[in-house]
Amino acid sequence: MKTSIIALLRLSLLFTASFQYVLIFGQEPMDEAFQESVKTEIHPDRYAEGYPPGILVHHEFIYGVDNGRQLEADIFTPMVIPDDPRPAIVFLHGGSWMFGSPSQFHTHAAYLAEKYGFFAMSVDYRLSIEAEFPAALQDAKCAIRWLRSRAGDLNIDPDRIAVCGGSAG
Repeated sequence: MKTSIIALLRLSLLFTASFQYVLIFGQEPMDEAFQESVKTEIHPDRYAEGYPPGILVHHEFIYGVDNGRQLEADIFTPMVIPDDPRPAIVFLHGGSWMFGSPSQFHTHAAYLAEKYGFFAMSVDYRLSIEAEFPAALQDAKCAIRWLRSRAGDLNIDPDRIAVCGGSAG
């Protein structure tokens, strides 16, 4: 049953991505490479469990607001905060700015939080179907500004904040 639901979600996301492509570019994707790239950016289970026991996960944390639209991220941090200021990382998901989910980097975020004490943030930015370029970049910058402004409260070294992403991210 779960496999069928995931397959249905993937098909739905593939259709949605193709439809968004048509809306943006006025034509169908020209080759199979685009459709294959869509498959690699689909991570449907944003609320999966099973992270290491010493990790706190906060889904849909609001890091900003733009014209009433809440900007959200999923946050991963160890339950025991290190004594020394720690590094942080902001993950930006791929998806050609048309689709994708912060869950793309959940495994990476949890690993860095558990093994090295990182504060890890996987950002959900506005997609091109919702807001025109450069909205996604503005959202990413907003997340970094939020993180830097809270560095003292979160015991983060503001000189050790990294940004990482895949494809559009």
